[in-house]
Amino acid sequence: MVSHDSLGHPSGADESAATDVSQVSVVPLTDEELMALTRSGDREAFSTLVCRYEERALHTARGILLNLESAREVAQEAFLKVYAFRERFDLPLAHRVPPANWSGIGARKPAVP
Repeated sequence: MVSHDSLGHPSGADESAATDVSQVSVVPLTDEELMALTRSGDREAFSTLVCRYEERALHTARGILLNLESAREVAQEAFLKVYAFRERFDLPLAHRVPPANWSGIGARKPAVP
C-alpha cells in the first residue's frame, strides 16, 4: 500500500518519474493567437500584446511629437482604441504600421477571419 502526504500525493514515489520543470520549454503565443484570445475577451492576452509593443509605440510617437508625456498619451490611446475595436482589428496590416498608428487601423479596418 502506498502512503500519501498531507496533500494526497504519494510519498516515497520514484523521483525519477517527476517532471523536471526546468526542462520544460514554453513557446510564446504569436501576435495572431494573442489577438484571437483578446477578441474572445482575454485581457491577459491583450496585456501581453501591449507589453510586447509598448516600447515601440512610445518610441514611434516620441519621434513624431518630441515630447515624452504627449508620446505616452498617444501610445496609450492607440492601445485603448485597438482594444475597443478588437473585433475589427486587422493584425496583418498592423505588422506593417508602427504601433503608435494602430488606433487608425483598429477604427477603420475589418477583422481578418
